[in-house]
Amino acid sequence: MLSEVPCPVCGRCFESFLDLARHMVLSDRPNGEHIQWSESLLDEPFAEFGWKSDKKIAVAFEK
Repeated sequence: MLSEVPCPVCGRCFESFLDLARHMVLSDRPNGEHIQWSESLLDEPFAEFGWKSDKKIAVAFEK
């Protein structure tokens, strides 16, 4: 397991993919770089994934 998980947008490091998922969902709402990157990776609009559990989003980021 990685000791640090870097944000692919801003480079900030997190202790887990769960922390990264929370950061990505809460940053730059509703249409900033973090949200756009997440939409691209998850292949769904923020309106869909933004309300899922943080753990489900983290699992998708980890894959």
